[in-house]
Amino acid sequence: MRKYLLCLLLFCYSLVYAQSNALHSFDVTGGVGWSNIGYKLTELQQTGNIGALFHVGYNFHPVSWMSLGVGLDFECDGAMARGNLMRTWSSVTDTDGENYDHSLQLVNWKERQQLWLLQIPVALQFIIPAEKVSVLFQVGAKYAVKIGANVNTNGTTMHIGYYTPWHLTLQDMEQYGFYTADFRSKNQLKTATDGTWHIFAKAGVAVPMTSRLYFIANLYADYSLTNIFQTVDATSPIGVRNDKEGMQNIHYFMPDYTSVLDTDIANLENSKLLNVGLELGIRYVLKTTKHSHSHRKKYPCRCLMD
Repeated sequence: MRKYLLCLLLFCYSLVYAQSNALHSFDVTGGVGWSNIGYKLTELQQTGNIGALFHVGYNFHPVSWMSLGVGLDFECDGAMARGNLMRTWSSVTDTDGENYDHSLQLVNWKERQQLWLLQIPVALQFIIPAEKVSVLFQVGAKYAVKIGANVNTNGTTMHIGYYTPWHLTLQDMEQYGFYTADFRSKNQLKTATDGTWHIFAKAGVAVPMTSRLYFIANLYADYSLTNIFQTVDATSPIGVRNDKEGMQNIHYFMPDYTSVLDTDIANLENSKLLNVGLELGIRYVLKTTKHSHSHRKKYPCRCLMD
C-alpha cells in the first residue's frame, strides 16, 4: 500500500513541478465520415449516413507526454430508411358505400434523418513524441445539446383497390382514390431529450509545420450513452394520407405520414448515435513562460517545445 501511495505522490509532484514548464495549445479541426442511429425496422432497410464533425479546443500540457483538453464541437449525425413496402386495409368503405381492400405501396422510399448537435468535450490525451511525427491518443466524454433535427422523405406512393365480390382491381383512377403519386416531405424529428452524454476516442498524428504550428490528423469515434429517441411501442400503422391534396377524406382509414420512426415497423430500443471518421486540422502551441535552454532539453520532442 505504501508503494502505491508513494508512486501517487511522486506522480502528483511531477505534475506540480512540471507546471512551471507547462505548455498550452489550441486545435481547430474538421472531419467527415459515417454515422448511424441504432434503431431497427421490420420491413424497410435501415442504413447509416454521412456524418461530420467540427472541433475547436484548448489543451493544457503539464508534461510532455500528456495533455488535458476542453473545447466546443459541432456534429452532424444521421441515418436512412429505404426500400419498398406494401400495406393493406381490409373492408374499408369507398365513396359509394361499397366495401373493398385498399393496398398502399411505397416504392423507392427514402427517408433521411438528421441531427445537429453542439457538444462540450473534455478529454485526456497521451502523446508519443518524436522529432518528425508524434503519435496522439485521446479519450474523453462529451455533453451534447440538440440544436436541430429533421427528417426528409421522398418516394412514390401507389394506391390500389380490390373489390372481392367482383374480383375487381382498380388502379390509376384518381377520382376514386386509386393513383400513383410522387411524395416529398420535410418534418421535425422528435427526440427523447435535448441533451445526451457521449464518450469518444481519437488516434492520430501531429506533424510539425513550424516550431509552433502542427498539422494533425485523427481517426475519431463518438458514441452516445443514452437513446436519441423515446423508447415507446408505436402502434400507428404506416400510411400516407397526405400524399395528394383533397384525398384525406377518401383515405380516412390511414394516418398522415411524418416519419417511419412514428410507425409500428420501428424498434427504438437501442437508438444510440455512432459517428466515426477522419478529421484534419492544425494545432498551435503557445508557451506562456520563458526558460533557459537547459529546461528545454527536458522535453524530448518538437511537438511541445521549439
